[in-house]
Parts: sequence; structure tokens; C-alpha cells
Amino acid sequence: MADAANEEFQFLSNRPEPFGETDLFPEKSDENLWEVWEAIGFQSKEELGRFMGGLAKANEKEMLEVGRMLAERTKAGVPHPVCCTQMPPKNPVLMMRFQLEEGNQFGVHEPVPLMPGIERTVRYVAARPWEKRPCGDVAFMVAPERAVTAMAPVMEARLPEDQLGKDVPVVFSAVALTAEIIPAGTKFTDGENKATGLAMGDAVFLVPTDYPAYYDGRVLVKKVFNSDYCGQRCFAVQAECIRTEGAAPFEVHLLISRKLLGERPAVGDYIAGRFWLTASA
Repeated sequence: MADAANEEFQFLSNRPEPFGETDLFPEKSDENLWEVWEAIGFQSKEELGRFMGGLAKANEKEMLEVGRMLAERTKAGVPHPVCCTQMPPKNPVLMMRFQLEEGNQFGVHEPVPLMPGIERTVRYVAARPWEKRPCGDVAFMVAPERAVTAMAPVMEARLPEDQLGKDVPVVFSAVALTAEIIPAGTKFTDGENKATGLAMGDAVFLVPTDYPAYYDGRVLVKKVFNSDYCGQRCFAVQAECIRTEGAAPFEVHLLISRKLLGERPAVGDYIAGRFWLTASA
């Protein structure tokens, strides 16, 4: 944990400027992740805080290391030092950010989800670091004429500038912020329910929004599993999102709260909604 936390601290202390084809990013960047946690199934920030507290209590050794790092940085004259760590240390599900604040208060900030995903080798073309976390907006070419932008949970440590322009293995995952099942075999007609893309035959697609990691779209269910993520009951879907000539379909591991759907989607169904996309190297 110490090596990862130090990498993240160096990033927070010496934040790089955006680099690469940054015009691929929408102007806005959203670092508030509560909407994502709410979509996963948490009813309140207090409930999320209790879950984080349980992780911290169960991993006392790592928390003592966090305290030691913050104390060292305070002694070195770092104002309001920050330490980030992944919890639990084995098979982490989130990244916690701790900060020593006014009066030596120990502040715990909103965590970053860390999820399983589907690996794909893609061309790394741009990055824009976030202000308050060791995360960033990143862009990749997933096909010769198609770029996607996503959120990278640990950008500088895993996707540094020296990888720009290279083909890198990246794991893609997503969270459904809204979701609607379109049953397999649905007959589509022109002009019908254009908000969910039902007028586009059997196409799958991701439409960019005002924020880099957020998409409106319709995806095809290839596989589906039951999943308990951070104590929340979800469905995990292998979702086909983009089809282009000359490249394999772009697929992601899509997490959908059972509270959004109510019923389990079937292979061959479509899911229409808004999706939050992450990319981890």
C-alpha cells in the first residue's frame, strides 16, 4: 500500500498539465462522484460513510500506515497533506482519500469506485488530471475512427505522459446511472422513443454528453451475472457498446443496481440509459 500511496502523493504534489489531444474532452469535468455511488445503490452519504468506516476498521494496519504518512508530510511542512489508499488492500473495491485538515482533523473524502472490467488494447491519446484526486479524464482510440473518453481512477501512476501515443492494455468498466431494459426481439420503428435510440434498429451506441465519462446510449447484453458490489445488490453485465468496421466490438463490464431495473436482464436484451465509464491500466 505504501508504494501506491506515495505514487499518488507525488501526483497530488506535482500535478501535470493536460497533455495529448485534449480537444477530445468536453469543456466541463465532474469530480463529484456521489451520483455514481447513489446509482450503485447507496441511499445517503452517511450510509456510504459507514461502509467506508467498516473497511477502515477491518484494515487497521493500513490505516496506521495512512496516519504515519500524513504525520511525516505534516512534519515536512506540507500544508493539509493528502494520502490515498485502495481498500481493502487485496481485491480493492474503492480508493479512499484522507486529508489532514485545520486543527489536525482527519478528513475522509468521497471514495472512487474500483471495479472489475473488460481488458482491451487501445491507443492512449490524451489526459486531463483532476484537481483534488489522483484521477483524471483520459481518452483512447478504441477503433481507427472512434475515440472514447473516460475517468481513470489512478491516472498518473498507471497512465503517465510517457505512455501517450502507445497501445496500452486498459480495463473498461461502467456504472448505469439510469437504465431501462429493451427486451430481445423488440421491433423498432422510425420515430419511436428517440430518447433511448429505439429508432435506430438494432444498433448499439454511446453518445457523449457534457462530461468526459458520461454517455447516453444503448448497449447489448452479452452475459449477465448477479453481483454484490460494496454491499449493494447489482447485476454485472458484459455489454457491447460500440461496433465499427475493422475492429472487434467495444465491450465493458457494466454494473447496474437492482434498484434501477427491478428484474434481471437477459442475454440479447438491450439496456438504454446513461452510463459512467472508467478506464484502468
